Amino acid sequence: MKKGRLLVFLLVILSILVGSAALGIAAGNGPVKFRGAVITPEQYGELVCYGSYYSEVAVEEILEGHSFIQGVGSVEVCYGQNPLHLHLGQMVEVYGYYYGESGPLQCFERVVAYGDSYYINPLNIRFKGTAIDFHPGGMPGAPYGWTVSVDEIISGPQPCSSQLFVWISAVWPSGYMDPNIEELDQVEVFGSYDKDQVGYQCSVSLIGSTDYYIKLWEAVSLPSSPTPIPHNPVVRPVVDTNPLIARPFSFGDISSGIATVRVAFPAFESPVDIYLAIDALPYGALYLINESGNLTESTTTWQTNKSDPTDVTIFEIPVVFLIPGTYWGYTVVVPAGTNPATFDWDTSAYYMWYFDVILPF
Repeated sequence: MKKGRLLVFLLVILSILVGSAALGIAAGNGPVKFRGAVITPEQYGELVCYGSYYSEVAVEEILEGHSFIQGVGSVEVCYGQNPLHLHLGQMVEVYGYYYGESGPLQCFERVVAYGDSYYINPLNIRFKGTAIDFHPGGMPGAPYGWTVSVDEIISGPQPCSSQLFVWISAVWPSGYMDPNIEELDQVEVFGSYDKDQVGYQCSVSLIGSTDYYIKLWEAVSLPSSPTPIPHNPVVRPVVDTNPLIARPFSFGDISSGIATVRVAFPAFESPVDIYLAIDALPYGALYLINESGNLTESTTTWQTNKSDPTDVTIFEIPVVFLIPGTYWGYTVVVPAGTNPATFDWDTSAYYMWYFDVILPF
């Protein structure tokens, strides 16, 4: 009798395992990376991953670890002791360790996305668009914002629609909504890409970070005359549409022991060509930075036909590897298509920012 029951039990277990394999359902433990929408509010659980904030995330696009998480419709993701202020519908990318077969009981069938290089990050989107109409919200605390026509994606995912609702509500932390926006204004949007939220198939939330915004589109005017702009070195680039205030090129905080070569610009009204150069006097050479971020003694652009905003760290180098002496940084911006062969420093139109750093600092 006991043998018969044992045989039935084994057959049931075998059928479950075979059925799971046939359906492609996940099995085992391992690292996974996927994208999906948050489907439960952020919570904290003492008995979840031994004390952690967590949210359930729908698995929509598997990037790594198919064998571990294939067939799992959604999974709870633990991300440690610090809240991320995730909200329903928010699109995120998750990289963590999935315990699908064995492991700590509080982590079983969950993804642990903290420690090592693991993370859960919002899928942010930045784009240029046109403000169509304003939605004031139906009651106090309700989401309000603008329907914006997407004109140009600057960074982030391709949205599901050519028009997105860009919204905010009385929740902390949240970003900035420019009160001066009017219908048909050109705007710039940076926020968290959402799906199936606030009654829209997809939208952009300004909730979750004080860095998010919707603001009037601002751009640097093209140079119309020779404009040299000397300035003191800065730890990080200063982004401003006024060329006399902007400081687009930086060697970083030299006193930290690392030179961080970084450049950042706002948008330009029309396309420009950008040249970056480092005059390394101790080496007796002027090096330009090419589009690949490499140093060259040839005359070459860093960016060609550029009009959208940019913020790029080109490379980092320990200061101890540099010969003591004076290093100059140059940024030259000219209208797109300017011919270097006919360019004249006395008459051509350009902006040129430049500064020097003396090592040892």
